[in-house]
Parts: sequence; C-alpha cells; structure tokens
Amino acid sequence: NVTDQFNASITVKKNDQEASGDSIMELMMLKAAKGDQITIAATGPDSNEAVQAIINLIQQGFGEET
Repeated sequence: NVTDQFNASITVKKNDQEASGDSIMELMMLKAAKGDQITIAATGPDSNEAVQAIINLIQQGFGEET
C-alpha cells in the first residue's frame, strides 16, 4: 500500500462519501470514475508527501494499463 510508508492519516471524499486512504476496499466503494471530482485530505507529519503520493498514483492510473 502506497500510504503505508507515511506517518499520516489520509481521507478521500467523493460527493457525500468518505473513505480511508489506507483501505483499498473503502476507496473502491467510492466508485470514482475518470472525470469525477474527489477531495484528498491528510493529517500528520508526512501529510504533504502522502497526498502527493496518492495524486501520483491516480495520475498513473493505479498502475493499470489503459
């Protein structure tokens, strides 16, 4: 899990749904699709780095080929 390396608590929101950035199952339940708007928030000493890692992962398509 990309977030395990950071000392931060990460939250991802889509509309009125919220998921822990540490749980792939919760993230999948958001059913965010390409073009949807999400909000990523983090608290903790590594919060900036954790948010950037999540952004990078999304921009890279979660490592899946398209």
